[in-house]
Amino acid sequence: MIKIRIGKKKSHCGEAKKIGFGQGTPPKGEWYKKQEIVVEDVKLLRELTEDELERALAAVEEIDPDELAFNQIFGDKKRLVIDFPVAHLDSEAGQFVNLWAGLEDIETGVGYNVDWEKGIVSGIRTMKDPTDNTLMRMLSHGEIPKPNQKKVQMKIGKFFAKMHDLATKRQEIVQLFWKKYDGSKTGSGLGHIPISKIIETIGEEKYQRYSQLTEQLKMYLGDRVSRRIGQSPDNALRYGEYWQKNAGFIKKNIDGMTNDKYLIVITRDPVDMFRMSDFNEITSCHSPPSRPDVNTSFYKCAVAEAAGHGAVAYVVDKTDLLAAADAETLPEAEANIQEGELFADDTRGSHVGYEMDLVPLSRIRLRQYRYYDSAGLATDAADYAKPSIEGGTQLAVPETGASTYGLEIPGFLERLEEWAREHQQKAMAAVPKTSKGKIESGAFVLYGGSYEESRTAGAMGRRKMLASFFEVRFDEMTGEPRQDTSTERKLPKDIGKGIIEFTEEKVAGIAMEWNDSWHRSSPGTAEHPGMQVFARVEDMGQNEDGGYDFAIVGSGVMRVFWDAAEWERLPKANETDWIDREVGEYGYGFVQDLVVIKRGDMIYAKFDINNDGVYNVYYYGTPIEIDLMHTGVTHAPDGFEEYCMELNKIDDVREGLKAVLSNLFKRQGWLQGGAFMQLAMDLENSEISSYQWDVSSDGEYEDSYEATATTWYDFNPEELGMDPQALFKILDSRPFRLLVRKKLLKGPREIVGTEYWLSIANASATDIGGEIRYQIEFRVTADDPTEQVELFRTLVTELDDEDEIAAIMNQVVKDIQNARNPEFDERTGLSENKKYDADWALKRWKRNFN
Repeated sequence: MIKIRIGKKKSHCGEAKKIGFGQGTPPKGEWYKKQEIVVEDVKLLRELTEDELERALAAVEEIDPDELAFNQIFGDKKRLVIDFPVAHLDSEAGQFVNLWAGLEDIETGVGYNVDWEKGIVSGIRTMKDPTDNTLMRMLSHGEIPKPNQKKVQMKIGKFFAKMHDLATKRQEIVQLFWKKYDGSKTGSGLGHIPISKIIETIGEEKYQRYSQLTEQLKMYLGDRVSRRIGQSPDNALRYGEYWQKNAGFIKKNIDGMTNDKYLIVITRDPVDMFRMSDFNEITSCHSPPSRPDVNTSFYKCAVAEAAGHGAVAYVVDKTDLLAAADAETLPEAEANIQEGELFADDTRGSHVGYEMDLVPLSRIRLRQYRYYDSAGLATDAADYAKPSIEGGTQLAVPETGASTYGLEIPGFLERLEEWAREHQQKAMAAVPKTSKGKIESGAFVLYGGSYEESRTAGAMGRRKMLASFFEVRFDEMTGEPRQDTSTERKLPKDIGKGIIEFTEEKVAGIAMEWNDSWHRSSPGTAEHPGMQVFARVEDMGQNEDGGYDFAIVGSGVMRVFWDAAEWERLPKANETDWIDREVGEYGYGFVQDLVVIKRGDMIYAKFDINNDGVYNVYYYGTPIEIDLMHTGVTHAPDGFEEYCMELNKIDDVREGLKAVLSNLFKRQGWLQGGAFMQLAMDLENSEISSYQWDVSSDGEYEDSYEATATTWYDFNPEELGMDPQALFKILDSRPFRLLVRKKLLKGPREIVGTEYWLSIANASATDIGGEIRYQIEFRVTADDPTEQVELFRTLVTELDDEDEIAAIMNQVVKDIQNARNPEFDERTGLSENKKYDADWALKRWKRNFN
């Protein structure tokens, strides 16, 4: 047996083994990396054991042929054969023709359509916002991110000119970085440089422009080619020059530039389907458990697909297929391969398959979607307890979102999509649409196995797949397609890993992503995060229909943080039992079993999330509903994702919850500000009265932040023997304010035993007709230490005598008068010598405060 291996293999689940065209960095002057073909005398096929085959066939043996997928396409056949023309790769023209299929979109994996006659390329491309972390956006707002897609249609020559322009501008920024970073060094890229270093070197604006240009190149060229042209813009020029010189030749000879080396066999035969990853060069997590060193966690998914819910397209060598089928034409070959197994299996014997030489080179799944008249009917059809397919219209949709499994032959996915559209035009034309003409993707349900490729997983991923198939932008569809996994749930547990194991892995991944996001966006540390979600999958045993029921039980823990310096003391564990009920009155009924914990310089309130309710709270004035009652226990990973979104709403309202908790803690004297809250409460209840002080707070005690106390005294210049102008200058000065504060607070500070002062909120001198009224206002806030609050309280309650305040005010004026020059006039306080006036006295006195 001869095996041909091209390129490098990858074997982990979810990624194809990319062993095909155009991989790696090409040598200078070449467009595609030359491929080393290694010929090895080894066996190609690996084993599907008799035991595995028997159990898999037993699971699908009751399928009526009329219940197989896609009867509208296959009729009474199990396998179809279609042509697959591929451009010659041994010529520059062939390489240029194949280039466009290899420029895969970063989301769908689909290349460009080319109208060679008009010289136009077109396709739907995805642009990522370089300033936006999509995952963070999803997790912080509870929304599923939607790709930004645009329809691209451009002349081929203009396309390469644009790519050269984008790549050149990007390289200018790259070289600017290297020039500033190390004037003696240049580099072609910045991929290995930390973002902080790039921004530090060239500034944030230049870095944002660099990121924007990078994402634009990825949108047009895909990941792989964008890196090559991004680092060497002249590659785009060479493509453009080649097209300019050879456009006429390619347009004239395009039909003769392809070969018929390959064919595509599209099969819905159950064995062909659950063997979709049972080959050396085509392995994945759908491989049977008997294959060593391969992740086989979704083999059960392949069996579910085989149970009448899908098809698989295999690329095969044309010569090998015709020989195996003993045929000379494609129709004859198709007719001759309807019975038995298609591919050989040396483990089970030479009787298996048509020929040992007939081997699959690549494969792509065709997923079965059904659409219904409305999204509501689709939701009912995908109901976990009572799924149904009544009234649905089938569509065979080639799976996008992953590279081809096996040999990566350019144009495989595009040819398969073209064939699928061609044979389902009537069904595609009848899909439900909104009044604005958008396809209602919420009316679609995906059937078959539970596994979904990473880029087309979940509701939004399914919508991406459908958008690619219908050749529309993502935003030209609306709604969220559902998934029915009932077939896989009903399969015996001994067929590989079942739905429960899949669900455990899926929800673990979802939990990890959300927890990672909260760790990065919320307060806390890795050991003590602000929000955490957990899940357990409970096996509920076999149900009446022979399937296995399970439940995903979600739970969450939240932490609300304060600095340790903000606390007066920590409550004991049993002192917080009442908190849950109290915060529930504010709408935060999801708080359960709250405790306060100290970790280093950080103190936090930790509580479990109470799933037994639907809670209504306000988020920046907008009411939001947090439904944990109907999402805390679900039966599908999508449902657990919804639970995480509800928890994210709780994380969104953390500041409001913190404010409520802070008030409660202050009221107990645990958190600083408790003394102020009591002061505000006493003021509100008129429990503090003062004759000489006007005392007030700025709101109801729970919301109050500031309290003020104001007193005043009317000075008579004549009684003081001073000129009014001179007295006014003294009263209106900062040193006078400070000395008045010192005298007024002397007694209260001694009573409280504190070194603190009170802030002066306002001080002023006003002429009131012969007298000058001096008014001073003190302030204390919720942020001030307890001693300051007590000083404020003592001031207004203990220094409440009119004569005492008058004596302090007059004494301060006398202190200033005593700071004068001996030549001062005793009556006016002014010297006949002009340099010894009131200004001089103030300046001399102010020295006491320097």
